[in-house]
Amino acid sequence: MAARLSRKWLPRYSRGGATIAGAWRDIALSINQTGGRRTFRGMFAAAGAAFGARPFVSRLLLTVWALSWCPPTVDSAQSKATPGPSASAVPDSIAEANRAFVATILKEIAGRDTQPAESVFRNVTLPQLQGTPARTFLSIMSIGYAQALGVRCTYCHVETDFASDSKRPKRAAREMAVMHRMINTELRKMQHIPTPASEDRAINCATCHRGATAPLR
Repeated sequence: MAARLSRKWLPRYSRGGATIAGAWRDIALSINQTGGRRTFRGMFAAAGAAFGARPFVSRLLLTVWALSWCPPTVDSAQSKATPGPSASAVPDSIAEANRAFVATILKEIAGRDTQPAESVFRNVTLPQLQGTPARTFLSIMSIGYAQALGVRCTYCHVETDFASDSKRPKRAAREMAVMHRMINTELRKMQHIPTPASEDRAINCATCHRGATAPLR
């Protein structure tokens, strides 16, 4: 999946000649040499250097890549618990259903897929996602969100009206997105946690959910 994404559309987003695909190649090499949390955090830092869009979108897109290549690791205390499935282990039937939704929508918005999501889709209210190209927005929704929770698109969306807010999980997802942004803001301010301020401390949906609707506790 990561290779397909990088070939099809991620190389379009560049700054100073660097591309996300190039950053991915560098990180892929480091995964063979290191691993675990250090590689995961380093990946986010590389995203900021290579991707010219909003930092929030950069983190989500690189998270998509991480979930495709290696599930998040857990520390020794967490490993004693029974974790939920990793986001990369979403059943094929769910992943296929989500890909089918995305493919259908991409056909419907052909020619407008590079326009801002809020001008193509109705009811895009999260500020951090406004301005995101529609095609990128779909990938964030289907992988960064749905895959992180191990659910179909219709878990949050009404199949015949994706703009509808009638489903509780969709309303909850918006609240969680606000919380997620707040946590990342506070993480950047902390002075005494082990992760140096020079590294990206950002969390994402998969940090807690790990492929399940109920977060790991």
